[in-house]
Amino acid sequence: MASSLILQPSEDLVLLLDILKAVTLIVFLPGLGVIIGSASVAFVFGCLGRQSGDHKYMLAAHKILSKMQLSSGLNFLYTSVPILSLAMIYAQTLYGTESLIGVALMVTFLVAMLSTYFLNCYIYDVEQEVHSIRVLEHLNITTPAGKAMASEVAHHRDAHAQTQGLHGSFGIVGLMLASLFAFACMDVVFHPEKWESFTIITLLLSVSMWAQWFGFICMGLALTGAGFMIMFRDDKDCECLGKLGECFAWGFGLSLPFLSLVTAFALPDATWSLGLSILSILGIGSVAFALINISGSQSRGLLASGFFVLVCLLFTTTTEAVKLTLVFRNATHDHVHKVMIPKDKGAH
Repeated sequence: MASSLILQPSEDLVLLLDILKAVTLIVFLPGLGVIIGSASVAFVFGCLGRQSGDHKYMLAAHKILSKMQLSSGLNFLYTSVPILSLAMIYAQTLYGTESLIGVALMVTFLVAMLSTYFLNCYIYDVEQEVHSIRVLEHLNITTPAGKAMASEVAHHRDAHAQTQGLHGSFGIVGLMLASLFAFACMDVVFHPEKWESFTIITLLLSVSMWAQWFGFICMGLALTGAGFMIMFRDDKDCECLGKLGECFAWGFGLSLPFLSLVTAFALPDATWSLGLSILSILGIGSVAFALINISGSQSRGLLASGFFVLVCLLFTTTTEAVKLTLVFRNATHDHVHKVMIPKDKGAH
């Protein structure tokens, strides 16, 4: 069934695949990055709340999830569908080879689906625990009926509190592993000599893959920070989250130029081009504008403009997506032209 969906490449199909890959990565990189970043921060706050018994941490975790996370369906759309799209693109582009990249990405897609399910369960657990906390705060426990109700609500709260750690850790770690495997598969495509002979060991021994993945995680946390700066700027109850977001955007944003340079030097020379150099300069310049804005605001004792920082970081993410598309095209250029349908046949 899957093999029947793989067509011999033509010029029009190759162009369509390039556009689809760029769009997929433009959605995938910031979408999954922010989902992982915001869920990770909320998970840490939830752990602090359970250890200290202070409900403020759990309320902060709930606010983060309610403002930074999407609905269950949209979470699946941003975490899983792009990986499925990449699996089809890679399988189609590597037509005529014995490469199992498409299969590896399909397994990654299933991991992402399962992890997103656990993440959605975690978000539901937090919502239910916070709802129970608020009910208990307003419940009259001076009467027997009130005491019975309070006991039932407390039991409901504790049940969801117990499953939070399991659901949250499975969801977040699972999505991080899914993104790691996705970048590992991308990196294999960038090295044609590995197409038909890669193993788990070779996947994990690539410097360029680790640089790209750490860059993705740092970008996700930086975007999460920019989101905090916007969402919690005027929130007096969670004002500290706005300042935390500024620290995230500055700290993780600062690492992006370095990781971009490591990736550039680690990629095969045959995949590099002048266009990639220009995109790298534009991406690093955009990050620099965001960092200058944050530093300038901090020196004046003000909270930086989250919207400006977010736009700069999204522009950088877009340049990274286009860069990965160009590297992919350069790495597969010779193979695609070897198996491509000749123009005269395509016309008939």
